[in-house]
Amino acid sequence: MKNRLISLPLFVVISLLLSSSVSKAQQLDASWDLPAEKQIVQRIGDDVQDFEIGLGVGFATPLKIGYGIKFDAEARYNIVGTPWDLGLQYSALGVSSPKYGVKLNSGAMYSAHVDYNWRNWNNIAPFAGLGAGYYNGEYLNPSNALGHDGITVKASNAFISFRGGCEFWDHLRITAEYRLLFGGTPSVLSISVGWAFFGGHKK
Repeated sequence: MKNRLISLPLFVVISLLLSSSVSKAQQLDASWDLPAEKQIVQRIGDDVQDFEIGLGVGFATPLKIGYGIKFDAEARYNIVGTPWDLGLQYSALGVSSPKYGVKLNSGAMYSAHVDYNWRNWNNIAPFAGLGAGYYNGEYLNPSNALGHDGITVKASNAFISFRGGCEFWDHLRITAEYRLLFGGTPSVLSISVGWAFFGGHKK
């Protein structure tokens, strides 16, 4: 009888401890069991990689009187937790117009860019940016090439870039860009489609 009286309080204490630990475990499990939409909200801006590489190709025109193609490759640094990214780009350009006798080629265009990204939707992220760079190439424009009628002009000039577009599904990028070239070189309007490797959700 005496043993039973001693064991009864021990049983009650052990039962209380077990129920407390089970309750804590249930609370912990419940805290991890988030709705899908809340998980997406928490994920935005948290899983973007620091660096990404973008490759693109598109249509280009100098002052709407010629047409051609533009290739570009860009390394971007994503400032995690912010809407900003910084990029360094190499691009090549080839434009001609038999009708107007306009030609514009670049051996290389080097530029630095800064972009601001909006994350209004889960799979669509508009962006806008500014850049500055250096153009090395040649152009031929018989109508207004600073008096160099019919002569190919070598050019090494600076330019300013204004660009904007959208990134879909964290990787597919569509970009419209206007490059204001100095020193008499025709400015260029382009639209391109590219793919970002290693990127991810930007904030």
